Amino acid sequence: MKTVSKSEHMVRGGIYRITNTANGKCYIGSAICFKQRKAEHLKGLRAGNHHSVRLQRAYNKYGEASFTFTILIICAPKDLLMYEQVFLDHFKSAVPGLGYNICPVAGNSMGRPVTDEFRANMSKAKKGQKYSPEARANMNQARKGKMKYRPRSKAHKAAHSAALTGYRHTDEAKENMANSHRGKKRSEQTKANMSAAQLGHDVSEETRAKIGQANRGRKLAPFSAERIARMTEANRRNAELRVANGTTTKGRKLSEETKARMSAAKANKPKSQEHKDKLSQALKGRKLAPFSPERIERMRQANIKNGEARRQKKLTAFESARDPFSPASPTNPPPSPATPFPTPDQASNS
Repeated sequence: MKTVSKSEHMVRGGIYRITNTANGKCYIGSAICFKQRKAEHLKGLRAGNHHSVRLQRAYNKYGEASFTFTILIICAPKDLLMYEQVFLDHFKSAVPGLGYNICPVAGNSMGRPVTDEFRANMSKAKKGQKYSPEARANMNQARKGKMKYRPRSKAHKAAHSAALTGYRHTDEAKENMANSHRGKKRSEQTKANMSAAQLGHDVSEETRAKIGQANRGRKLAPFSAERIARMTEANRRNAELRVANGTTTKGRKLSEETKARMSAAKANKPKSQEHKDKLSQALKGRKLAPFSPERIERMRQANIKNGEARRQKKLTAFESARDPFSPASPTNPPPSPATPFPTPDQASNS
């Protein structure tokens, strides 16, 4: 491949063109160092595995002597993609039959045609591929601090939501996802990080309303016997772990503020008749475990307290009805002004 440029420019960067002198077709690219980039092209072409299939086929057909490497412009690194796109559009080198570029957009693979055969080969190459623990650790270390996602605009979020609306995973995909997480145990550090990430996270009323609207009327499919068995076993293991770690909620005292919030959340929240019927059906024939002596004592004290409150309320109402100086009420009406109290003489004559 002949270089049609001054040698002192080869160590600089900018936009270059690889031209086939036999038919005039070309390949447009950008580089920080022209010399290094040309060597990379020649290495791939001579090995027969160049990333541009079109350029590789032309190289195999016409030979290396039919191609020239030309520097089009020298520019700063920050302007490389901008000028590369300008020359891609000018020479139309990404149009099939007119050039050797595969991607019509500079700097990424957007718009690159991918055949079904190519997809199948990629899938086949990745299937069954397993990384060693050392390789996983190296990959994890290399990505730390680099996975920073750009904030997405509202239009981007709306387009992403519309693309996923109505999408359903196949049963096979669901089973594969479940198997990939089954038996996976998180480290204590991971659990602590997840807990810290959720602390102080408040869900806005708008988000709550959206979640409620999305789930309203939604009926879950009945659980299979296998899933129920797995859930039961998981609950049993979790209970044993809580007891072993001393994090069980048994005997836990709630603060007055927590009780007030729980009471306010349930207040004025009527249950539908359908909900009541479901609760009744679920509890029908259910046998409760025997209460412990401590719970029986707590229930007895609560009943005594509630009984005293009811008696005090009745006694207050009775005293108010007997007291003539108490405020007027239906049981204690004020005297009518049309019938004045009798004088002492009138009372003696009567």
